[in-house]
Amino acid sequence: MSSTPAPEPSAHPPATDLTGAMFIAGERITGAGAEIRSLDARTGEELDPPYRYGGTADVRRACRAADDAFDTFRDLHPWRRARFSKRSSATSPP
Repeated sequence: MSSTPAPEPSAHPPATDLTGAMFIAGERITGAGAEIRSLDARTGEELDPPYRYGGTADVRRACRAADDAFDTFRDLHPWRRARFSKRSSATSPP
């Protein structure tokens, strides 16, 4: 009986893993504001880790990154935009 080796750990957890960090401009950022928690939709149980609200600087950075990416994203063929959106959605399978 052969077993498949476990995959190597990644330096970057999958986007669907709860990390307690926001994802801004390709980086995981921990906010400095009040703590909030995700809930398990099946049970209502609070999940770990906690998240923290971002501040004004986080919002500005996210808006700046979106603005920087806009022209490139807009110029993609609609099929590629749809594929990108599906892949980046936490609710869509890869």
